Amino acid sequence: MAAPTPSRPSGAAATRPRPGVAQRAMERLDAELSEKDDEGRLLTYGKVGVVAVVGNEDGAHKISADLYQCLNDVGFTIPAGGVTY
Repeated sequence: MAAPTPSRPSGAAATRPRPGVAQRAMERLDAELSEKDDEGRLLTYGKVGVVAVVGNEDGAHKISADLYQCLNDVGFTIPAGGVTY
């Protein structure tokens, strides 16, 4: 999944909250928790999740941690050092 989106909108859009592309993708993945394969495993079982984040040090760590937690919760395998920022 590639979701290039700023974590914080700028300009006029910054005054009203709206979900980003990554947030909507994570919400859709959350819906996959009820789906299982023939062996009772999550459909994302055996798939690898990686994250690439553009931003400053603290923001990149926060966003990548949140995304990794979500990917892990829905069954993706997370490789060591799989984040790039």
